[in-house]
Amino acid sequence: MRFNTIALTTLLFSLTAPAQAATWRFSYNADGISASGQLTTDATGSLITNISGTRNGKSISTLLPINGYANNDNIFFPSGNPGFLDELGLSYQTTDNISYNLYYSSTINTKYGECNNVQMSSCNFPYIGKPVTANFKEVPESSTILGSFLALGFLGFVSGKSKKNS
Repeated sequence: MRFNTIALTTLLFSLTAPAQAATWRFSYNADGISASGQLTTDATGSLITNISGTRNGKSISTLLPINGYANNDNIFFPSGNPGFLDELGLSYQTTDNISYNLYYSSTINTKYGECNNVQMSSCNFPYIGKPVTANFKEVPESSTILGSFLALGFLGFVSGKSKKNS
């Protein structure tokens, strides 16, 4: 009985293993800048297909297409811990029609920078933008969370049943 319980529990946990993350929370800030929201990636987990959130109280209205602003490529590398953008970064627009580009830079102490089409006449690689501190965090899939609760519930049920039998 004990072997069957362990085998079934192992099976349940293996079925709830997280798939490639498709959604990431992001935030970045600096003096006068506060942005946060969610990035959605394609099935490969690398091409950003959607963005939502706010920047300084303005809603992010759209993800700009590749090369839509500042030669962006909208590529996200989920394999890092946490994930990260490359030097071409991601570009989006807010409801006040200002375009922004968040990008990685090995020459900036904070490792990320931001430029926009209002404060800079040109925002093309290599960028000279404002240094920002950026964070990316994986959003667990709801099926992973539900599966984990089911597996833990099963463990509790079997544990309680085996105590009654002894």
